Amino acid sequence: MTRARAIVGLLLAVPAAVQAEPRADGPCFGVFGQISPIIAVFDYPADGHGPSEKAALDLGVGGDVSRCRGWLELGVGARYDFADGAVDNAHFVAVPLWIGARLRIGAKGSLRLAVGAGPGFGVVVRNSTLITFGPSAEIVLGAGYRVGPELVLAIEIGARLDKLREINSDDAYLDGGELLHAQIPVFRAGATWR
Repeated sequence: MTRARAIVGLLLAVPAAVQAEPRADGPCFGVFGQISPIIAVFDYPADGHGPSEKAALDLGVGGDVSRCRGWLELGVGARYDFADGAVDNAHFVAVPLWIGARLRIGAKGSLRLAVGAGPGFGVVVRNSTLITFGPSAEIVLGAGYRVGPELVLAIEIGARLDKLREINSDDAYLDGGELLHAQIPVFRAGATWR
């Protein structure tokens, strides 16, 4: 029994170097640039007639407004990505609501994990214009370094998936289909402050 208690105590103990990020309650703001150079896919099957890029290069920007309470963050974000494919190009916008946790590592470092979901939009322009709407979800894990009392520089890696239903197309053949947009992984670099 003593051994079991010792193991449970060890598992529940938090090392002294890892603590909740010491922030007073209040709003936080963040901006970042992002790139998905490895697997950035958008696909609208339509029996092979829809836009399909299996190796697009996604470039984007984003921002967040959140409420920080100790280690917990609740927020809303905006994301814009331009997907540059060999044949087709696309624009994607997402507005996720997200929840995250930030833990301090040492005096100035921190780790952050966040997940979010919300509405997403996609526009593909080729011979005709395809407009889509549907759910978008993301997860990110990152590291930050405090460079001032209110400023943290951060790099993050994550993934995003959008499943977008056609809402308006110039091509009747594409009516009623779905556009899948995936970024695995997506790399971000940016800053947060209050």
